[in-house]
Amino acid sequence: MRWLLRSLWRVKATDCRAWQTSPTLAPFVALCMTLLWPTLAVGQNTWQGAPNQILPWSDPGNWSLGTVADGSTNIVIPAGGVGGDVSFTNAYTLGISSPANLFLLPTTTITNTGTINLYGTISGSGTLINSSAGAIDLFGGTLTGGNTLLNSGTIGSGSGQSILAVTVNQTATGHIGPGNGGT
Repeated sequence: MRWLLRSLWRVKATDCRAWQTSPTLAPFVALCMTLLWPTLAVGQNTWQGAPNQILPWSDPGNWSLGTVADGSTNIVIPAGGVGGDVSFTNAYTLGISSPANLFLLPTTTITNTGTINLYGTISGSGTLINSSAGAIDLFGGTLTGGNTLLNSGTIGSGSGQSILAVTVNQTATGHIGPGNGGT
């Protein structure tokens, strides 16, 4: 281990290509990048909008990372209302806490290829597409309003929750039923 630390210490900050030429450092850097890249690549962008207001999704000032959430990170909406005015594909996890509300505007489409953990509400008149790789877990949350739900994935109840009713405005395939220990 000492020889590795000494090798790292000898690398000059100005020599950006040292890791490519060093026989001892290159495997170490490759291993670190392999182990850390998924963690570095997928962060978490948390909604910071005020409660009791519906603020636009498209305002970067409402997000913890200072950039508009686009589905390339985990997305958390802990409280407040979000005016979903940006269409995107959720590739990771979109968590909507209670009493948060994601209000989809008519021109907005969210395509889910990851997981939506719904404790709060998705409402409005936009479109939610749950792809075959997608899952929507209802943890007491609701899908309401005139929005369109196109489902080819799974919609299930979260742990210990029940699905009382699901209304689908379009032809849907896939599984709608208990999941993760729900009924």
